[in-house]
Amino acid sequence: MYTIYHSSGFPARDLLDELKRRGMVVREVDEHFIPDQLIPGIVLADNILIKRYEDMDGLRRYFGTLSYVITNEDANADLSVPSSWPTRLTLKAIEAGLRHTGLLVRQRMMEQTLDVERNQLLQLTNIGIALSAETNLDILLEKILTECRKLASCDAASLFLMERHDDDQANLIFKMTQNDTIRFPFEEKRFPLDRNSLAGFVALTGEELNIEDVHRAPADATWKFNSSFDLEMGYHTRSMLIIPMRNHQQEVIGVLQFINRKRDANVKLTNIEITKRETISFDAEISTLLRALASQAAVAIDNSILIASIQNLFEGFVSAAVTAIEQRDPTTSGHSFRVAELTIQLAAALTRSDHYRFRQTSFSDDDLKELRYASLLHDFGKVGVREHVLVKANKLPADGLERMWFRFEVLKEQLQRRAAEDKLDLLLSKGQEAYQKQLLPIDRNLAEELAHLDKLFAEVVLSNKPSILPDERFTNLEAIRAYPSFQVADRQLQLLTDQEFLALSVRKGSLTPEERKEIESHVVHTYDFLMHIPWTKQLKNIPSLAVSHHEKLDGSGYPHGLAETDIPLGSKIMTVSDIYDALTASDRPYKAAMPAERAISILEDEVKRGLLDSDLVAIFVEAKVFGWVDPNFGRSAKKIERPVQPQRDVCDYDFEGRFG
Repeated sequence: MYTIYHSSGFPARDLLDELKRRGMVVREVDEHFIPDQLIPGIVLADNILIKRYEDMDGLRRYFGTLSYVITNEDANADLSVPSSWPTRLTLKAIEAGLRHTGLLVRQRMMEQTLDVERNQLLQLTNIGIALSAETNLDILLEKILTECRKLASCDAASLFLMERHDDDQANLIFKMTQNDTIRFPFEEKRFPLDRNSLAGFVALTGEELNIEDVHRAPADATWKFNSSFDLEMGYHTRSMLIIPMRNHQQEVIGVLQFINRKRDANVKLTNIEITKRETISFDAEISTLLRALASQAAVAIDNSILIASIQNLFEGFVSAAVTAIEQRDPTTSGHSFRVAELTIQLAAALTRSDHYRFRQTSFSDDDLKELRYASLLHDFGKVGVREHVLVKANKLPADGLERMWFRFEVLKEQLQRRAAEDKLDLLLSKGQEAYQKQLLPIDRNLAEELAHLDKLFAEVVLSNKPSILPDERFTNLEAIRAYPSFQVADRQLQLLTDQEFLALSVRKGSLTPEERKEIESHVVHTYDFLMHIPWTKQLKNIPSLAVSHHEKLDGSGYPHGLAETDIPLGSKIMTVSDIYDALTASDRPYKAAMPAERAISILEDEVKRGLLDSDLVAIFVEAKVFGWVDPNFGRSAKKIERPVQPQRDVCDYDFEGRFG
């Protein structure tokens, strides 16, 4: 029903009476009148009304675009009726205005419907873009429920995911739920997949369920509404829409369950009466929209799960690769895992610190992931270092001391045999009396020579230790080297070969200059190996982070001798963690674990020498990062049956001979 508006001084009173007689709503416009611009009407605009609103444009703005203006005062009206027209013709003009107003209303309703559909399409598009951009599954599921409920004005919603097993069995995981009316603790649950529940029925059949009232289920329904939640929480479920989520292969991967669509999204359904009054069914239009959104959600979930599985696959590969390297020696197993953990903890502590230098420093999830992988793989290049160099606990190779001992024993045997031969010759040529006189000097000389050889070998044993070599011991090594050679069969042997002398005369540690270069080359091997991996954009810095973990601030590090400003921050963090773990690792055959206090003292000493970042070491100590990681973290519990030569941690070589 449309309203006909007129001024208080409208002259054609007979016209107004006829309109009322015909059942039309006629209303006088006074100074207090405020029209409802959403309700269409006919405005009989005489000179009084036009002047009240200044002009025809002002009158139109006041009554709204759904009003039809008839006047004999202004040519800009929708219909101009001469004042001389009889009532009959004026009524026909008003009837034409009513028809025109009806057309305006229908046009406006169509425009509003089009706007709603356009907004829904835009909303659906934006939701799809947001879902496709999110890779975190938990955040993704939260977005799906939130946006779906917002789109359909649902009070509550739940999301279930399928969990398939190799034996063709499947579970339904109650993954997430939201409810505007009530708050309750949620715990993820797994249910056997069957047709008895609403979600199970939809998951198994792939059919959509649209239920106006779950308490009035069809008699032939195989599913049953579980009212336990309603009874426990005092909630009342009424209308429901349950939609299967299908991936691009048309497999059902989950179920979306929408509960209690509301007339007003802001209403809380606190009792049964409000629920019955405010809830409405899911019509075909909203069902179509939610179905489209469920399809987008399924693809997004499938992609997220695929990304997660690829991530897990890569994580497993990295862990397996690191474990395989460290299984070469159970005594150092876990080092890379602990360094990675310490590095991430130090990076986190750095961003939490109040240090002025790091106030603008932050690490995204991708940054931390990149740093963690670089830390895990920082020693992977050990595969390129020869085994006997990598496991070299002393200056001589593993069997080098034993070979030297054998030569000393052969020479001692020759001296003993020569003394025995001298005694026999003396006895046969000089007789018993001369033999008795010379026996004691021969034995004394032999004992002195044997003792001298034992002393020389003892010097070799001491020199073989990877400690600092005193000048006196170096002189003794030169004396051993100058000891006359002796013949065994057709070979001329020396007590100490040139190569052995070079190894034993190392002033600090156990490595010769050539061997040290080979050990240091492990970072280059690491870099070369990591450069062969097609890293994603987020992980592209892993090779450069890993290769720089032995660089020092003063440029004395390796492999490139980088200056402080050229060393990545992540590598500086990793360096602190690497050194600390190498110093404090559990007891090894070649050294005891160092207490945390002593290791921290060494880190601080490295800072004083200009080798380590002072701010990072300070944060490492102040935040007690070292206390967050178990020294046994990452160690393999698997027993290795084969004999293993103790393998030194690569970082040990940077400190060998410096600290007890």
